[in-house]
Amino acid sequence: MGLEAQRLPGAEEAPVRVALRVRPLLPKELLHGHQSCLQVEPGLGRVTLGRDRHFGFHVVLAEDAGQEAVYQACVQPLLEAFFEGFNATVFAYGQTGSGKTYTMGEASVEHHPPALAGAYELPGLGAMGRVQLKWQEALRCLPSLPP
Repeated sequence: MGLEAQRLPGAEEAPVRVALRVRPLLPKELLHGHQSCLQVEPGLGRVTLGRDRHFGFHVVLAEDAGQEAVYQACVQPLLEAFFEGFNATVFAYGQTGSGKTYTMGEASVEHHPPALAGAYELPGLGAMGRVQLKWQEALRCLPSLPP
């Protein structure tokens, strides 16, 4: 009998939400014949390690989840709340090589000017780059101050 993960409370019930993004195996790992030891169940918000070790999270993103999926699931709701006056923090935690830098901002706005049409659809644009674009967009909408 395995250990069962408890279903975590929704965003409105939890002041801290935990998301897990499973990184794909690196080419070097594939070359050496390594295989993933995780079974990912995004709809249930859990991963299974081996056959019977279950771990629950508020959000689970599989190996094939792109930067836009990470932004939509983890950052956009916080950014909307921030613009309404709430505090918000996003940070990545994990061991070296687990994908923190890639997820948070591998490609930044400097590489993709905000005037570029469809900037949010750029697959390599990390979470913080998307926040920077949204912030710039919000600032452009503010009324100009008289000189």
